Amino acid sequence: MVEKPLSLRVYDKPQFAERFGRTGGFAPDRKEQMLRVTADLLLALAPKKSVFLELGAGTGHFTEKMIATGHLSRIYFTDGATAMLEIARQRLQNATWLTTL
Repeated sequence: MVEKPLSLRVYDKPQFAERFGRTGGFAPDRKEQMLRVTADLLLALAPKKSVFLELGAGTGHFTEKMIATGHLSRIYFTDGATAMLEIARQRLQNATWLTTL
């Protein structure tokens, strides 16, 4: 069996994933600015009602922001760290048009 890369082994620990989901993993002001710039670029490039595939969704923070825009018709999201993805699933459980891969 091939061992997961170090980054996935770290992010896949439930305690780390929970802390990352709570703190955002970065300084909050930097994280919000980074998410805003990324969302603005995506929304400028993607036609309204596009389908979005988010690789490395982590705890679903960006996914949640994209849902709030109302711009996309469907989001597929995944992450290599199961613990992070579980937090995302819980965070986004009320969004019926999301699908985890």
